Amino acid sequence: LAPVPIYVEERGGAVDPYAESAHSNLKQSKEFLMARVTVEDCVEKVTNRFQLVMVAAQRSREISAGAEPRLERDNDKNPVVALREIADEKVSPDDLYNAIIQGLQRHVEVDEPEEDGFDAMASNPEFAGIASQMSETVAAAAGMSIEDSEE
Repeated sequence: LAPVPIYVEERGGAVDPYAESAHSNLKQSKEFLMARVTVEDCVEKVTNRFQLVMVAAQRSREISAGAEPRLERDNDKNPVVALREIADEKVSPDDLYNAIIQGLQRHVEVDEPEEDGFDAMASNPEFAGIASQMSETVAAAAGMSIEDSEE
């Protein structure tokens, strides 16, 4: 693979760091901004480019909704901040992917505890009689007796 040139932004515009005049300008410039985020930086973290677009858009929407950026903004727009956060591993792509899925769900399934089989039978009058007869039989076999106490 051939090296991809990185353009560094200065206050006056983009500068090609491979140009001879650019080296002297960069050395003389006291203040220059961070290198632009390239897709190649993010593809190392999220291998599928479609998923990269989806998770970056999700993070961008979160920032637009009021979430605090985890990097300095540097006058960048939300999509660029989202890509920089993904490239610097400040956010988890898996968490963003799960947030996408959760946002698209229409019906959230709630796990309710299943009724115990014995409780279901006890609530049915037909089985309640059988259960009481079985408990008397088991008690008699064990040499015990079940008596109804009247108070």
